[in-house]
Amino acid sequence: YKSTNGGADWKVIPIRLVTTLPPLEEKPSTVRSKRTPVRKTAAMKPVRTAPAKASKPRQVIKEVSVSEVSGLYSVRSETKDIFFAATDIGLLRSDDLAEHWTLAAIPGGGAVTALYFGPDQSPIVARATSGLFVSKDKGVSWAELPFPLPPSDINDVAMTTGENAPMLVATRVGLYRLDGESNKWSVVSGGLPASTVASVIFGGADKSAYAVQYGRLYVSKDEGANWSGIETALPPTRIRQLWKADASSSRIFGLTSDLGIIYRD
Repeated sequence: YKSTNGGADWKVIPIRLVTTLPPLEEKPSTVRSKRTPVRKTAAMKPVRTAPAKASKPRQVIKEVSVSEVSGLYSVRSETKDIFFAATDIGLLRSDDLAEHWTLAAIPGGGAVTALYFGPDQSPIVARATSGLFVSKDKGVSWAELPFPLPPSDINDVAMTTGENAPMLVATRVGLYRLDGESNKWSVVSGGLPASTVASVIFGGADKSAYAVQYGRLYVSKDEGANWSGIETALPPTRIRQLWKADASSSRIFGLTSDLGIIYRD
């Protein structure tokens, strides 16, 4: 659905995928010469070949079922909003407010199940069935981001600012950390058990990061290298997902199974 008045009214909008195909090849045509010999034999009928007509690229429009869409995202690029849709057929991109979509050039293709954004919406990491991929130009081009586990084991990805900044990936078997200088992955073992991490997020301007394991909140003061549990006066709850409204804000929101949405500053 799409709303153009702040959500007061909505209309159904189809997801039209536009694919540009190469032009059809036209065979050169043969034209008989004007100087035809008097004796009409097959061996004496010279012909000339007319050049092939130029053909334009073709556009094919296909409607994608909404059941194939697993996530909808938007980023701001210069003066316009760009929309992305993670779908079973790949990552779709729209530059005209979701009227038409094109298929993003992610190497290997395949379904895309989620996008993760760094501060100021850059870089962007895509989780696809064929692996992790990263874009540093708002989704125009993509490169493979090698990761030691299959994509199905990944629950969340967190990025922060700064040159050679680390990246954190929450997985089914623990938290992984990408060192920005060596560009190597390692399993975090300092204070965080090697078990399922549901969500991870960077805190703000400082080097803090937060992670959720079995509903409990953990904090790191050194960009995810070492962790400790956070004591709380709240009754035992089950945090499922961490979220921030703004990259520069220190407020962290938690989506829970029993208390609704909670937050801490």
